[in-house]
Amino acid sequence: MPHEGNLLQAAVVFLLAAVLTVPLAKHLKLGAVLGYLFAGVIIGPSVLGLIGNPQSVAQFSELGVVLLLFIIGLELSPKRLWVMRKAVFGVGLAQVLLTAMVMGAVALWAFGQSWNSAIVLGLGLALSSTAFGLQSLAERKELNSPHGRLAFAILLFQDIAAIPLIAMVPLLAGSSANVSAVDDVNQGLRGLVSIAIVVIGGRYLLRPVFRVVAKTGREVVGRAA
Repeated sequence: MPHEGNLLQAAVVFLLAAVLTVPLAKHLKLGAVLGYLFAGVIIGPSVLGLIGNPQSVAQFSELGVVLLLFIIGLELSPKRLWVMRKAVFGVGLAQVLLTAMVMGAVALWAFGQSWNSAIVLGLGLALSSTAFGLQSLAERKELNSPHGRLAFAILLFQDIAAIPLIAMVPLLAGSSANVSAVDDVNQGLRGLVSIAIVVIGGRYLLRPVFRVVAKTGREVVGRAA
């Protein structure tokens, strides 16, 4: 691609690659996720070289993940989360802890890593991709099945646990990263406060505004009639 900074050209390349490879992957019953990965390999620097520097267009991948998680968030309500609390905070917590312990033990004893590196590796490998997992379940129409709901609960807990885990990494890195750790913790707290403000504002502020707008619309229709 002559100008990788041109986002429009990058978007056209991505769309063409996805249009060609994803239907083929679905036809072969490989799933859309593998189709997207195959498309990335084709347009990457190792094959066609349409994208010579993947870092220059990394914002596209971030945007795609954000949009997918936004769609998932639209389907998730606090009421549903409370109903699923046993699966989310029970099975999800057990999965993360058990997987982290196994991976950490392997890193500690089999590969000779230090204990703090083993903890970071174990916790990191205990997490999985919500985007890929839910996409695969949705393609197979298994999201509403018992194992699909359980997988969704585990993935949801992993997303929740990722915030404190990221804040723990500087703490495990050593005393020289204490300032950075404090900054990360403060950023995490600010993020939680922002989410709380959005939830509370949407529940107690937007709903009355929508009721007033709907009432005004009914009055206007009534007068016109």
